[in-house]
Amino acid sequence: MDYKEWSPHDFESECLLGSTQIFHRKIAAKKCFNGEFFQRVSSQINCPCKWSDYECETGYLRDHFESGSFKCIPDDTFGDAFDAGMCKPGRMFNRTKGYRKVAGNVCEGGEEDYYSPQLLPCPLSANESEFILFVQRQDISMISLNSQEFSKNSLVPRSFLTNAIAADFDVQKSCLFWSDISFHRIMRLCLNGTQTQPEVLVESELYSVEGIAFNQINRHLYFVNGFKSKIELIDVDAHREGRMRRTIIAKPNIDKPRGIAVDPLSGYLFITDWSTSHPAIVKSELDGQNIQILFNSLTVIWPNGITVDQRSLRIFWVDAKLDYIASSNYDGKELKYILRGEHTPHPFALGVFKDVVFYDDWNLHKLMLVSKHNSTVRKEILNGVTGAMDLKIITHFYTNMSNGCTNNTCEHLCIAKPVNSFRCLCPDGLVSTLTPDGNEKCSCPLNEEMTSTGACKPLLPSVTCGPDEFKCTSENACIRYDLQFFLFSGLIKTFIFSNQWTCDGERECGKEMKWV
Repeated sequence: MDYKEWSPHDFESECLLGSTQIFHRKIAAKKCFNGEFFQRVSSQINCPCKWSDYECETGYLRDHFESGSFKCIPDDTFGDAFDAGMCKPGRMFNRTKGYRKVAGNVCEGGEEDYYSPQLLPCPLSANESEFILFVQRQDISMISLNSQEFSKNSLVPRSFLTNAIAADFDVQKSCLFWSDISFHRIMRLCLNGTQTQPEVLVESELYSVEGIAFNQINRHLYFVNGFKSKIELIDVDAHREGRMRRTIIAKPNIDKPRGIAVDPLSGYLFITDWSTSHPAIVKSELDGQNIQILFNSLTVIWPNGITVDQRSLRIFWVDAKLDYIASSNYDGKELKYILRGEHTPHPFALGVFKDVVFYDDWNLHKLMLVSKHNSTVRKEILNGVTGAMDLKIITHFYTNMSNGCTNNTCEHLCIAKPVNSFRCLCPDGLVSTLTPDGNEKCSCPLNEEMTSTGACKPLLPSVTCGPDEFKCTSENACIRYDLQFFLFSGLIKTFIFSNQWTCDGERECGKEMKWV
């Protein structure tokens, strides 16, 4: 054999610029010559990506404070390279992590996900114009209401979605909420251009969340817990345990809840109930009190989506069995059928914007609009729609609005009531005591104490320390002031004290500490 295989490579692997290139070259001791028609055989195999395949992106530099580190950190003298003006709402952009492949590098896989830019939704400002929020299981999109073209753009990467059913939007903070029934979770993603992964808001004891509704004034997220036959809420701004989760309606007042709509100004909640024995359109106050059946099985059989028109104080809903879109006032009076029959063979969700009703239909595979006042005025918005689920109209109607909770505070949950009143409630799991004015006073269960955040934690047994001991208030333990040895994080440390303990800046009280 006159030739041997040869591969140029870097100092730590068999690769160079992300690949292994195998060449045939003549063995030096051989006296033969390459013929006129000799073809040099070569092959290339791309290598898994590693740290040495990358360099710092423009606007980033090596972290010189960590010796030998390849970490790239922002260059403060460069400024932010991201131009928000070039990123249109409803579109995606690649957010750099501070790295880029060395020019000409063709590596694949390996550590590529760690260094490569991440696809994120373009930031949505709080002043964004009105739009339709449209859910299609593996897609959540926005459709502008300020253009006759009704262009549709995805709001989140599809990798974030598995089986999205219901959604709503926080106008103030530009955050998207949605329910995923495959994982039984309620998620949140704030479209600020920096949040890289959705946040889980609720996931315990959660089954079949087919409807959610956001109270834009008091920042409570209402949701139906279908298989549990419950209507619940959380405070989305509470970072304490459970996010102040509270059940407000349960059996026998609700059976199979599906759609839900909230009017935080009037203080009312509206729900569609798919019960096989007593389907209904249900109305209650925001705390679940004063439940009314607006419509029963004489009017509804499969009531799906429901929404409120705050300007006219009317509710709108669809029925997929009786094939109609209907409307009434908040008391269930002045029933009016907007559209029925062949134009609504299986409607699922709907929203109202000014004088128009938008709705999706499973049989038609379309997103449509129809006039509230003239059913002959109809228009097709999208055709060939698959997996159509929830639909919401997002506007700034509630911006700077107030209700009974605006200037009142409660220890835990303040729920707005009609006629500009309010009621204080306790989260589930706390002990509630009804006060004479109808509010709830919250306390912790036996052997638990309330923290400064309003959550409960186990009550530690009281410890009495001697005169020569220091009490650790957080761990409820005692430390002697004389010669002691402590095992802390695997290190033996010796402290010699006379009459005073001099603070050395290190924590001696902690769960890792043991007497030896």
